[in-house]
Amino acid sequence: RFRHITPHSKYMNCRNHKLALVFVHLLQQYEALKAVDTSVVSVWKLMKYSSVKSAVFGEAQSAEGLQKLKLLKAAPTRWLSHGGTTKRLISRFQSLTDALDSIIMKDREPETIGICDDLLKPENILMLLLVADVLVPINRFSMFLQNKNLIYGDIRRKFNQLLEKIEQLQTDDGTFFKENAVEFLTISRNRMALARRTRQSRLLTEEEELQEF
Repeated sequence: RFRHITPHSKYMNCRNHKLALVFVHLLQQYEALKAVDTSVVSVWKLMKYSSVKSAVFGEAQSAEGLQKLKLLKAAPTRWLSHGGTTKRLISRFQSLTDALDSIIMKDREPETIGICDDLLKPENILMLLLVADVLVPINRFSMFLQNKNLIYGDIRRKFNQLLEKIEQLQTDDGTFFKENAVEFLTISRNRMALARRTRQSRLLTEEEELQEF
């Protein structure tokens, strides 16, 4: 119909949708990627639907001298949205873990404990960083394809630049992975050790109470 009305128009199939489908298929093949998807969505829901928990998260950011930002929604039908989502989560990872600790200490909700445990698993942390490294440049290319003033002659050049960027991730020092992996794994290890000590202390207290009873 478009070509009938404007014979000289050029039509491009939905490249952005194809890009998104690549990650949908990857999600089905790799359990670690699926776990990160679940974790990111769960954390967003936890903060989105509780003003109290969201306020705790805001206070944790303020305590670090950071601007208060909300977590972004990772749309399940558009996996490219995970680029901005993971980038935001990484930028507030310390504040988020501090907030989750405060919430858990106060309420002891199993759901929150489970979400925190999943977020802090070393394999999930590493996959989270890798997802951001891959999706952020792909998202930029996606936005280029959506530009209403798109110059078709630039597509191949931009695509080659994208491939070079992804291929250089292993050697590039400015990646999310290389900049944050050690720090985030240290946070995970410290939180897990604290959780073990807390559980042991609680068990000892319960045993003492039983003995007194």
